[in-house]
Formats: sequence, structure tokens, C-alpha cells
Amino acid sequence: MRTRYLCALAAALLLAPAALAQQQRLAPVDEAQRYVQQHAFRFGHGLTADDLSDLVVTDAYASRRSGTTHVYLRQAYAGVPVVGTEITVAVGADGRVFHAAGSATSLAGRALATSPALPAEAAAAAVAHDVGLAGAFHTVSTTGGQVPEVVLSDGGVAQEPVTARLVYYRDEHDAVALAWEVGLYERDEPHYWQAYVDAVSGRVLARHDLVVHDHFGPADAHAAGADAAVSLAPVAEASTPPMPSALVGSYRVYGLPVESPNHTTPLPPDDARTLVVDPDDADASPFGWHDTDGAPGAEHTRTRGNNVHAYIDANDDDSPDAGSDPDGGAGLVFDFPNNLGGAPSTYRDAAVTNLFYWNNIIHDVLWRYGFDEPAGNFQVNNYGNGGLGNDDVRAEAQDGGGLNNANFFTPVDGQRPRMQMYLWNFSNPLRDGDYDTGIIAHEYSHGYSRRLIGGPGTVSCMNNSEQAGEGISDYIGLMLTQRPEHTRSTRRGTGTYVLNQPVDGCGIRCPPFQPQGAPYAADFSINDFTYQDSRTQIIPHGVGFIWATIWWEVTWDMIENYGYDPDVYNESGSAGNQVMLQLLTEALKLTPCGSGFVDLRDAMFAADEALYNGAHTGTMWHAFARRGLGADASQGSPNTNSDNTDGFSLPDVTLRLSPDEPPVVVHRGDRITFEAELAVGAAGPSSVQYWVEATLPDGNVRVVLGPNTVHVTPGTTVARSLSQRVPGGAP
Repeated sequence: MRTRYLCALAAALLLAPAALAQQQRLAPVDEAQRYVQQHAFRFGHGLTADDLSDLVVTDAYASRRSGTTHVYLRQAYAGVPVVGTEITVAVGADGRVFHAAGSATSLAGRALATSPALPAEAAAAAVAHDVGLAGAFHTVSTTGGQVPEVVLSDGGVAQEPVTARLVYYRDEHDAVALAWEVGLYERDEPHYWQAYVDAVSGRVLARHDLVVHDHFGPADAHAAGADAAVSLAPVAEASTPPMPSALVGSYRVYGLPVESPNHTTPLPPDDARTLVVDPDDADASPFGWHDTDGAPGAEHTRTRGNNVHAYIDANDDDSPDAGSDPDGGAGLVFDFPNNLGGAPSTYRDAAVTNLFYWNNIIHDVLWRYGFDEPAGNFQVNNYGNGGLGNDDVRAEAQDGGGLNNANFFTPVDGQRPRMQMYLWNFSNPLRDGDYDTGIIAHEYSHGYSRRLIGGPGTVSCMNNSEQAGEGISDYIGLMLTQRPEHTRSTRRGTGTYVLNQPVDGCGIRCPPFQPQGAPYAADFSINDFTYQDSRTQIIPHGVGFIWATIWWEVTWDMIENYGYDPDVYNESGSAGNQVMLQLLTEALKLTPCGSGFVDLRDAMFAADEALYNGAHTGTMWHAFARRGLGADASQGSPNTNSDNTDGFSLPDVTLRLSPDEPPVVVHRGDRITFEAELAVGAAGPSSVQYWVEATLPDGNVRVVLGPNTVHVTPGTTVARSLSQRVPGGAP
């Protein structure tokens, strides 16, 4: 297709050098705020710039690879933030906004309270009562200002001081009320409640658990015989740390990409672990896994360091059992015996070592793809790279708080997360979740997705019904344990080891653990689920399973088109699996708070434009459409999973190249050619920089040919021909 497009330097689509310079002078945060105010209608019906004149920046940072600055905004009223009005804006390296999503509301004319009638202590008591606790709280300290923040006592029911701050809370029905945002971490149960209490009436408006629980089965499933005799109490280890060695950082583990003891040769009870030497990544962990001060030399010889502290918590007090973080000695050699034919209490040092190793591996790999310090990853010391430190993972092995489960608590950047791994009684003897890589990666990735969506200072963006968190977590586990011999028809499950299933079992995504499910496979004869099937799935695990199924389909199209490379550390690689990890991480940064599947799909396309100039958009469209997330898919409200509708179509695009020409319908993947004539006056410059741009009516795709620089003899006219493929279409 060839379209003639004549333009002079003064035409609307040509950006004059002075205007270009003015735009480039705007800082990314300023540009993001300007864009939101000028395009207020995109973020809510009837919104105007005045409605968005008071915006709070909750986070802003630049992606290392794409150069995109991610700006996270929230409405405010009289300077107080309005929770539930989050907007995500992406400013490209060229200073232009290329993606923005989120939701806001008009506050004009609302009779909103401006001061609380309810004290913070009473708000905390209301939350405690709402979850079945009886707490009595008093104020420890108060930070004044426009947004008061209060630190309260633990009330006898929390494991740390309770926090409260004054905000406005907007619910899913667009009602707004002054509220206390209360954070209460239960003392005796793994729940961190983030709740909103009406600051006038005292009514609990909403409550969310920041500990993501993965209920994989009933606690008494298949319990019998010797299982019941296994003690969960701490047991003194008989192992002795090895003698100092010349090796630095050696770990006998089921190493990358081994999924579990069942995925090895020989099979248990034989020990197929390997001694992995110095596996830390020099860029992600520049001073090794046992450093915290950023200087050569390890601060810890135990399973503790900058990224994670792994230990046993058999008595479930959320603290390390004495001496349960094994010591590798001066040589950092963590080589301990393993007896999978015996009780888990007999191989605790080996299990903790495996958990420590995998937490570090996941940290290092995801750092490569952009879950780094500015993005809110988990590190004690951020080595001057931005973000907040002192938030390494507390990884609790063989936790005594239950059976057949695992969970991950994700607070905001700068506060320590917690991973709790459990024993499983689907076999005799019990099996240890610390040896199931898919589950370890699944739990860690809850922190990855929660810190990325909405920014690292806002971890409550995944509480809605159509959020994809469980699927994102399954997906990272699948990717880190993928093998070169796998095909799109290979049956993959999550948790097959702990459930005593064969390696091609369905794992936790099939009955009885999930009413409807299938193994992961990009093969409709094995897994035929599509987007609309999420309507009848349980929340959040079944809904997440649908997302992972769709994204697995996209992954295999990418692998078949662009190849597979087992080097998961090569974030610059062009293989399909490497590109997919890069796209996912960047897309989560672009995904709006409270998103549904269409929001996340669109963020994937925006990520491809930012990272690869849209090179993979066509491949992704075909795979998305095959699984019902095509151009005509309807998301409905992301606050429910009962109103979405499959769409199997590839999108067409209507372009209007100039006000004087009729619209042109093109297919994604077509190449559009623009011809520009630039006339320069006698006193004009000898070189001109300009853009030629076409914007789609739906605002989702821009065709931008530029910037371009052309040398022109003053007083002459020069013709330029420019060509670009419309993103998408056949690969």
C-alpha cells in the first residue's frame, strides 16, 4: 500500500525544531502529569483537566533496557491521596508518552470529610475485630503533615507495630470516603491485612490480605501411617560444616533448570543433586550471595546474604530456629547429606541450602530482565542503584504452620517480604516443598508481580477478581524449569513432586485441587481453555491458570518463530523464551492497577514497541486471538470475572493520514509509505529534523516515522520517502 502525504514545515504533523526542543525539556514526570491532564477523558467518563490537577507521584523510575521512564500517579483531594485512582504512564526515551492506563474519578461537588472523627486506634481495633481478633491499641508515634501517618502498638494481636495513615478510599462503585488505611500483620496466622476504615463512621470499607496463599490441598490429604508420626518440632542437625575449601560459593542442590528430585536421573531415593560452584551472577549480585556491605568478602557464611536469608521455622514463630541456617564455613561450601527415603527432619540443612540457592537464582535471573533495584526487587543493599534496601526475602523452610501449602508476603519496597514453604503429606514419607522449584518460583513471583504492577510503593494493585497473579507465578516457574527437549505439546504441571505425581502430571491446576483445569501445554488436544473460561474459574487460582494458559500459547509461538536458548541470563537474547521474559517484566511495569486480561495484553504490545519496535506484535496477536484474547475480546469490568467474552479476531486498523484524505483501512503487518515534500525558505536552515505521524482512532497504536533529519539547500524543496510496517499482523 502506498499513500501520498504532502506536508510543509508548518503542517500540523511536522514537529518544528523549537517545539521539539520545548518538548524534550520536560522531565518525564512532568510530561506524564501534563499528558494525563490533557487527556483526562481517557481515564474516566466526563473527566477534565481540573479533575486531575492534583496528582501525587507514588513512584517513578527508568527501565534499564528500554529507557522507558515509568511514572505512577494517583489523584489527591486537598493533598490527601485517593486510593483507587491509580494511573500508570510510560514516557519513552524520546520524551514522549507512548502508553498510559488507569482510572480516576471526578471529585468536584462531592461532600467529602476533611478530618477524621475516628482516631487511628479505633480504626485498628475495627480491623482486628473484623478478622476475629480482640486488640487494644495505643499510639506510639505520629508523623504530621497533610497525610498523617500513625504507628500504633501491636495490640497484643500483631507481630509488629500496626500502621495507619489517612487517605481517601474509592470503591468499585465510585464512592469516595475519608478513611484510615490500616496495616496489621497477624501474630498467630500468616495474614497481613491492608484495610480501609471509614474515618467518620468506623465501618470497614475493604480488607485485603497481602500474604498470597496457595491452598494446594486439604491439610489432612492422604495422611496415614508414618506420615502422622513425623514431628514438625525442631531437630538438632547431625551434619558438620565442611572444612574450608578453595572454592567460593558451592551448593549441592537440584540446580537450574531441574524442577524437582523426580526430574533427575537417578530417581529418589538416590541422590541426583550436583555441586554447583559459584553460581551467583556478577551483575545482579556483584559481591556474591553472602554479601551485605558492598565490599569484597562475605559477611555471612550461613544461608544468608544480600538477597535472602533461608532457615527452618518448624515451630512457626516466624523466626529462624536456632542454628537452622546451615554454615558453609570459610569456603562457603554448602554440601550436606540428603535422604529422601527418610523424614524431612533428617535433611534440613540440604533443604535450606536448596531453598537459599533457588531464591538467589530467581533474584539474579529476574534482575537481568528488569526486576532490579529501582523496580523494587528484594535486597539488603541496593549498591547505589536506586530503590529502597533492607528488604531481602525471609525464606522459611519446612514451616510448622501447616501442610500442603506455601505463601508469600509482599510489603512495599524497603520492607522485608516472607516466603513460607511447607511439608506435604500426599506420600509416605512426607515431601518437602523446598525441593519443588515450581512452587518456590511461584511464591517468589508473587512478589515480582506485586512490586511491578502499580510501582514498588503500591503493592495492592492485584486484589481484583480478574488479576493474573497466580498465572504469572505459574509462568515463571515453567520458564525457569524449561528444557530444550520440551515442545508445545509437553505436559507441564505445577507441584507434581509434592503431590506425588509423575513429571507429566497436572499438578495443582486440576481436580481435586482446582475444579476445572488441565496441564499447561500449547496444544488444544491437551489444554483447550480460552479467555472466556475464566468466567467459571475460582478466584484467584483458576483465573490465573487461564492467563498462564494464554501466555504459554504466546510463548510457544514465539519459540517456534524465534528459537529457544537455554541461557536464561541473556536478557539481550533474541530467542523466543528470552524475549518473552523481557516482555513480561516490562509489560508488568506498564500494566494499570486493578487490571484485567485485556489490560495486560495491551501492556504486552506496548512493551514490544518499547523494547523491540513492535517486531513481535504480529506473532503475539495470532496467539492471543487463538486463545480468545483477540482484538474483539471484551474484558468487561476487571472487578469481576463473570462478564468477559472471547474474541478470536485479528485487528484491522483505520488510518487517516491527513485531514484532507479519506481514511484508509489497513491490516496490522502491512507496510505504509509516506512521501513528504519539505520546502525551505531562502533564509531557512541547512538541516531540518521532523516527524511524520499517524495516530489511530482508538489511541492504541501510533505509526511514527521519525525523528528524521534531512539536509536541505535553502530556497529549495526536497522530497523524502519514508516507510514503516504497521505493528502486528502476520509475523
